[in-house]
Amino acid sequence: MSVDPRMRKYPATYVPGGYDLETGLESVGRGWKELVRRAFEALPEGHTIVQVKEKFGSLRIYFEPNERAYEDLLDELASESLTICEVCGSPGRLRTDRYWQRTLCDEHAFRR
Repeated sequence: MSVDPRMRKYPATYVPGGYDLETGLESVGRGWKELVRRAFEALPEGHTIVQVKEKFGSLRIYFEPNERAYEDLLDELASESLTICEVCGSPGRLRTDRYWQRTLCDEHAFRR
């Protein structure tokens, strides 16, 4: 049996067969869980979410096969994530004053 090339490239984050809601929710902080729920609720039939993660401070959700309308929704959720603290869900902003960019509220930004 051949190994999916995405499994080789992303062994820590790629889930063969796709993510279920529980796996998606476990992939982000408490503050973004509602955004992930919305993505799963809107997932078109016959499509699969293959990755959920934080990248460059925003929520990233990858799916297949491609569908423009759903991709637009995911882009909106990614933009919205830049205004929500990933840790707690309070209003937040992208913090670039550290090695790893994150979207955090003032309280969590200064806890380091």
